Amino acid sequence: SVLVLDWVRATPYQPSGDFTSAVFDAGELVTFNTAEWASEMPLGTLLVLEVRVGSTPTPDASWSAFTPVPLSGGIIGRTGRYVQYRVVLTTTLPGSTPALKDVVITYTR
Repeated sequence: SVLVLDWVRATPYQPSGDFTSAVFDAGELVTFNTAEWASEMPLGTLLVLEVRVGSTPTPDASWSAFTPVPLSGGIIGRTGRYVQYRVVLTTTLPGSTPALKDVVITYTR
């Protein structure tokens, strides 16, 4: 099973910003395996994707901390029923911004 984000773009251009996804419910306790994403990364931009998991529908102190996934297809390797991701976007060039096109999180039951 997979969770898919179609796309997101934030304007006007800012030096940095972040987007936190909705909480996704796998329906039962699962192991979240990998996080893959597609993005456009113009010169001078950076995109960091972070993931956290939990067992309650609303994030609380029992949830894991957001942990960076170093590259697309990187391993999450955490168990929970719920997952949430955050993407941090930065640029050093006005008028240039990274674009996150999609996110796919895989899991096994």
